[in-house]
Amino acid sequence: MLGGGAIALVGLGIGFIGCGPATPPPSAAVADAPATPAIRIASLSPAMSRTLVDLGIGRPGTGSAIVGRTPFCDVVDPATPVIGSLLEIDYERLHAVQATHILVQPAAAGIDPELERIAAATGAMLESVRLNTVVDVVAMIERLPGVFALTPSQETRRVAALDGLRRLQSATVASDAPRVLLLVGVEPVTAAGPESYLHDLLRGAGCRNAVQRAAYPELSLEDVVTANPDAIIVLRERPLDTAAADAVLATLRATATAAARGGRVAVFADPDVLLPSSRFGDVALTFAARVRLMFENSGTTEATTP
Repeated sequence: MLGGGAIALVGLGIGFIGCGPATPPPSAAVADAPATPAIRIASLSPAMSRTLVDLGIGRPGTGSAIVGRTPFCDVVDPATPVIGSLLEIDYERLHAVQATHILVQPAAAGIDPELERIAAATGAMLESVRLNTVVDVVAMIERLPGVFALTPSQETRRVAALDGLRRLQSATVASDAPRVLLLVGVEPVTAAGPESYLHDLLRGAGCRNAVQRAAYPELSLEDVVTANPDAIIVLRERPLDTAAADAVLATLRATATAAARGGRVAVFADPDVLLPSSRFGDVALTFAARVRLMFENSGTTEATTP
């Protein structure tokens, strides 16, 4: 799942827009064992679900519970009712879970009016978050103490996540750095361009983006050859065995590009790489190490001319 409302590969989607009263700021963090789960969260965003679970929000004994999820929220208890997804919400189920907080990444057209109606009718706080870039992810995590009363341990996790994301934000890239084509799909070939959190992933690895078109453009093989990247990396949430990886990469390895000639066409797999969540700072460190190793093993870090 990707950032941005038009791509449904995951997080999709610049801060919270609340419809209800805010909870206390970080200075009023509560004890680690609230009495009852007074906060009932319905999440229509896999990336936001990942952030909640990563920070310990919604776990038993924390005063909150995730009571509704999408079918793509793999980190949430599978017994939790599925209430739909970004593109198809089950309004009846959503109403039935009696959420106090509804989390959603709005589509490009904006928040679903029916979702707003349900929130108003039930008194739920509707939190609408776009997660296009790392700046957006940082803004979302910075806002959390204004939405949930965090325990001390949750606040510690939140600060650690912010540290990693801010390091990624501050990354600089040399003008002669390698140019990398980052793909989220191969049929059709779909790249991660500027104005995406995956563009920030490349910057964190010290690489330039071989694509200049914003968000997630579809490319022809001719476009790939014209871009002539120094490396081509296909992103996956789960590892592929050798045969599956070869099948995914075969066409790209046959292109007349510096990446193919140098043997720098590969798959990078991580369960959180397509989720603009609190985990993304850690993903970026792993990705950067993999990219460095790719160029070291090929014997060159020399970049092609843009």
